[in-house]
Amino acid sequence: MSLTERKRAEEALRASEERWRDLVEGSIQGIVVHRGFRLLFVTRAYASIFGFDSPEELLAMGDQKILFAPQERSRVEDSYFERVAGGNVPNRFEFQGLRRDGAIIWLENVARRVVWEGEPAVQATVQDITARKVAEEALRESEERFRDLIEGSVEGILIHRDFQLLFVNRAYAAIHGYESPEEILALGNARKFILPEELPRLEAIHLARKQSGHAPTQFEFKGLRKDGTRIWLRNLSRRITWRGQPAVQSTLLDITDRKQAEDELQASQRLLREVFNALPHHFFLKDLKGRYQMFNRDFGKYWGIDPEHPTDWSTKDLPVADKKSKEFFRDTDRKVLQTGLTVEEYFPFKKKDGSETFRRQIKVPFRNPSGEIVGIIGLSEDVTERKQAEMALQESESQTRLMINNLPALITYMGSDQRYRYVNKTAVEWYGRPAADIVGRTVKEIFGPAYEKLAPRIVAALSGQKVTFEEEISYPD
Repeated sequence: MSLTERKRAEEALRASEERWRDLVEGSIQGIVVHRGFRLLFVTRAYASIFGFDSPEELLAMGDQKILFAPQERSRVEDSYFERVAGGNVPNRFEFQGLRRDGAIIWLENVARRVVWEGEPAVQATVQDITARKVAEEALRESEERFRDLIEGSVEGILIHRDFQLLFVNRAYAAIHGYESPEEILALGNARKFILPEELPRLEAIHLARKQSGHAPTQFEFKGLRKDGTRIWLRNLSRRITWRGQPAVQSTLLDITDRKQAEDELQASQRLLREVFNALPHHFFLKDLKGRYQMFNRDFGKYWGIDPEHPTDWSTKDLPVADKKSKEFFRDTDRKVLQTGLTVEEYFPFKKKDGSETFRRQIKVPFRNPSGEIVGIIGLSEDVTERKQAEMALQESESQTRLMINNLPALITYMGSDQRYRYVNKTAVEWYGRPAADIVGRTVKEIFGPAYEKLAPRIVAALSGQKVTFEEEISYPD
């Protein structure tokens, strides 16, 4: 090739590169070349889409994944690796990106495999479609609102004149078990959808509305479905003009589930009360002012309170002989309300009839669904016999300890770890050190080298054998 021809070829190549650069840099679409999400090349438009001032500024970031919304990263990564592996991956897809300022944007991406500087890479062309997505979402919401208006309310709507059907919507037909408004209009009269025993009341309401206008606008009644099933309905009625003549528009809502739930709740409350009444302990519920809102039969019987009128009583009304006990009750109430914690107390008190008792009481905060404390739940049991037994046991143990301490024999008690748990007075005198210096230490620590003579016998005794021996032992001073 002559020099002239080479110059011409170089000039043609330079002109081609300039045209390509002008084409790329002048595009409103962003172009990126990456290898394993490491940025190799980006156009100014690509940098601008993501909020960067220049391609160089974005390239300095290095990792393309910072431009993907967190929820999109795994999907985009999977698509990339499948494309590189030669898989059948759509070249065009949409995803959410992340601008430099943290804003989420929608992007349309067209990707293909290329060779960049002699090695495989991926070239992607992206376009910011955020405005289009926002418009699509607005259009979708508008269409949904329009569809809701066209398809009708979830509430049944009925227009009648002296119970003669003039109009019903699809929801009204569905509430009563019919396939369409046309099917229900063909029946002619709205009385067919009212339970017979309800008819006199509803006809009286209708007549009052027609004659004077003074009638309940909202009420509940029992209706009938196509299959004969009884349903509960809430009705809102008003007078209107329909095609030039007076009529009544009623809006109905099926409240059967609510009514069943109310019945179940009442049954549950009755069951709960029976369970509480069967408890062998006192159960009660107080409000924030200390007034009893609920308690079981055992509590009412013990204190002489009428279970049917619990709100007439509070802590100050309890028949307790001394003010100190009442103050104790109020103090534990305050502790629960102030800390929000469970409080467990043992306390003695004397009733007005002079009888003394000892009780264990647990109080916990009662919270509403929002987590706010609105009262106190309490459970109390009589532990007088238990306390008397404990006191008798303590007295017995005290007497036994006194007897052992006064025996003229060395008596010790150790655990399976050969640590002393107890030594009597004679043992303290024999060892020549205080009990606090013996208890908690091992036999080996106390006897030193002489322990080797004692060890086999101690092991045998701990295994359950009766061991008797005489041995001269040098005890360390």
